[in-house]
Amino acid sequence: MAAMNPMPADHASVGLLLNAIQRGDSRETRLLLRDNPALAHAVGPDGLSALLHAVYNGHPELVPLFVEYGARLDFFESCAAGDRDRALALLEADPSLLGRFAPDGHHGLGLAVFFGHRQLAEDLLSRGADVNTVSANAQKVAALHSAVARSNVAMARMLLARGASPDAPQSGGFTPLHAAAFHGNRELVELLLAYGANPARETRDGITAATLAADRGHHDLAAWLAQR
Repeated sequence: MAAMNPMPADHASVGLLLNAIQRGDSRETRLLLRDNPALAHAVGPDGLSALLHAVYNGHPELVPLFVEYGARLDFFESCAAGDRDRALALLEADPSLLGRFAPDGHHGLGLAVFFGHRQLAEDLLSRGADVNTVSANAQKVAALHSAVARSNVAMARMLLARGASPDAPQSGGFTPLHAAAFHGNRELVELLLAYGANPARETRDGITAATLAADRGHHDLAAWLAQR
């Protein structure tokens, strides 16, 4: 399968691999990895691994190809890909991983939540992950923001029950309620309000959740929010 002395992962090869990943082209990805297994460890210009790019681009089915050609998922890759056994084994070996951040500033809990790996997210919280930690990047998103961005009501409910702040602001002062209203998700809006979210809270630009809902055409939800 793999060459005994694989070629270095040069920029051109990495570019071809990232393009194949973006397209979700498993055949091309496999061919590139077969011809140069070093690409299983490739890192893109943004500092993220090609494997993580596969998950970020919505193609987690490509991850086993990287493993087949020698990749060993790190903690953040495991959290994003939902490899619970690997993530927990790495965490057991190094508990400080809970407080660290991936090259793009996201933390393990946030990645597990965003990609819908509820059991892993619960495991991380049970092992001491801070439910209100925000990403170390310009977005400043907490795990609850990620759950709401994915309209994942069950995940949001779990995080709120674990103490997630319903009014936590991310970049620009947007709260989870703003995001839920933007998407017109009445169930999430009601859940957040039940946990104490403030419907009158404004973004840095003075925008309320009701205004966002109206701007997106969710007029019934906007009117309902305006009465809260």
